[in-house]
Amino acid sequence: MEADWKAFNGTLSGAAAAFAYFHLLPHRQIMIRTLTEGTPGFEMLAVRLAYPLFAWFLRKVLGLAASVAEEAHGQIRTAVQNVDARLADGRQYLVGDRFSLSDMAFANALAPLALPDVYARLLPPFAEMPPALRSVIAEIQSRPAGQFALRIYRDHRGGA
Repeated sequence: MEADWKAFNGTLSGAAAAFAYFHLLPHRQIMIRTLTEGTPGFEMLAVRLAYPLFAWFLRKVLGLAASVAEEAHGQIRTAVQNVDARLADGRQYLVGDRFSLSDMAFANALAPLALPDVYARLLPPFAEMPPALRSVIAEIQSRPAGQFALRIYRDHRGGA
C-alpha cells in the first residue's frame, strides 16, 4: 500500500495534473467558464482579470512545456498499464479483497483523466476539451484501470 501511495498520490497525480493543465490552460474562455460556474459576479470578474496570472503561475510551478506533458503522458500510460495488469486476474480491489487507500489513491489521481461524474463538473465538458486531452480521456475510460477508477468513484465516492 505504501508503494501504491507513492506511485498514485505522487507520480500519477502530478502527471495527470501536468498533462491536463498543459492542454487546458491555453483555452482561456473554457477555463474561465469552468472556474467561475455558479460563482457571484465579482468572483467571475476577478477570475477573468487574473486568469493570465493564474495560468502563468501554474505553468511556472508545474514547469509546463510540451516535453513535460509528453513525459507526464508516459507516466500516466505506465500507471494505467500497471493497474490493468493487476486487475487482469479478476480482483475487485488493488490490495486484498476490500476497498483500501490504494484504490482511493488511484481513483483520485486518475480522476481528471477518467472523468467520473462527480469530478467532471469541476472540469470543462468533454466536448469542449482540446483533442489531445479528449483522446487520452477516451482511451483511459476504455481501459480496465479507467473502468476501475470510475467504479471506485461510483461505489465509494457517491457517483460515477
